[in-house]
Amino acid sequence: MNDDPYQSPLAELRFDEPQRRYSIGWKVFFGISVISMLLLLIALPFLESVSVFDYLDILLTVIGMVGLFGLAFSKRIGQLVYWRYFFYVMLFESLFYGLALPLVGYERLGELTAMGGQFAFEIAYAAIYLSALYFYAYRRSCIWQDA
Repeated sequence: MNDDPYQSPLAELRFDEPQRRYSIGWKVFFGISVISMLLLLIALPFLESVSVFDYLDILLTVIGMVGLFGLAFSKRIGQLVYWRYFFYVMLFESLFYGLALPLVGYERLGELTAMGGQFAFEIAYAAIYLSALYFYAYRRSCIWQDA
């Protein structure tokens, strides 16, 4: 250990290799997201009055799950600038599809949104999902090093 008070404790560490942190929480969240998306895709042909907004939400969510996979397993997928722009696309889409449409009474997946436990779960899920995309695009420099 270095006793010099002006030298940081990290000064002795080598950063030749990027330090990767594998988080089991993001892997579990990714697994839950994949299972829920598969269930939705199986049920989709049986739903009535599915709108264009529903299909757009599903498409953007599947694309975002690719970024969630990249975060969970520390994989560089595509270009960093793409994921930074995509984060804002998903932020707008989540606010529009997740908050604005239900508040004005627009049907999602053929049903009106009940302002109860399910709505609160959707808001919490969207917050975690957006956090994952934010971390992937802005906070995990070890993934994007040498990009």
